[in-house]
Amino acid sequence: MKQIKSNNGFTLIELLIAMAIASIVFAAVILSVNAQQKTNAAQSQQLQLQSILRSAMYYMTSEIRMAGYDAATILAPEPTITSFGDANEMIIQYNLNTGAATNSGVSHMIKFALNGTDLEKTEYSWDITSLSYIPSSPTILANDITDLEFEYLDNDGSAATAIGDLVMVRINITATVDNNIVYGGGSSRSLSTDVTIKNMLEF
Repeated sequence: MKQIKSNNGFTLIELLIAMAIASIVFAAVILSVNAQQKTNAAQSQQLQLQSILRSAMYYMTSEIRMAGYDAATILAPEPTITSFGDANEMIIQYNLNTGAATNSGVSHMIKFALNGTDLEKTEYSWDITSLSYIPSSPTILANDITDLEFEYLDNDGSAATAIGDLVMVRINITATVDNNIVYGGGSSRSLSTDVTIKNMLEF
C-alpha cells in the first residue's frame, strides 16, 4: 500500500508564530537603525559646532592680538580698545601705516559683535573730510552663535578696572545648532580663549 503524503502546508498557528517572530526582528532592526541615525546626527552636530567655534575664534583672536599696535608711533590718541568694559562687543584699533600723521586716524578699526545669531565683523575707514570713522557693511564671520562675551582682565586674572591695567581679553562664545533628529532638539557647545594684548602693555 502506498503512503499518502500530506499537502496541507503550514497550519494557522505556525503562520501566526512566524509572523510574530518576523515582527519582533523587524522592530529590533528599526530601533537599531533609528539609534544609529541619532548617534550619527549627534556626532555631525558636534563636528559642526566645533568648526563654527574654531572659525569664529580664529578670526577674532588674530585681530584682537593686534589691538594697540602703532607702526607710526606718533598717533594721538594711540590705537587702543575703545570698547573697554563692554561685554557684548569689542572695538579694537591698530595702525599699520608707518608714516601716518596725527590727524589721519588709525589704519584699522574693527568691531566684533553679535547680531541675532550672526557673529559680525565691521571695519571702519578714516574719512579725512569729516575726520571720523565710517563703518563698512558688516561681514558675517559665523552663524548659529547664541552667546558672545568679552572679559577684560588684568595681570592677576581679575577684571581690569582701567584700560591701563588691561593685559588679557577672555573670549567666551557659544554655538547652537538645531536638528530635530537628535532627541527632538539641538546641541550647544562653548569655547573660551584668552588673548594677551601685548601691544597694550607697551603703553
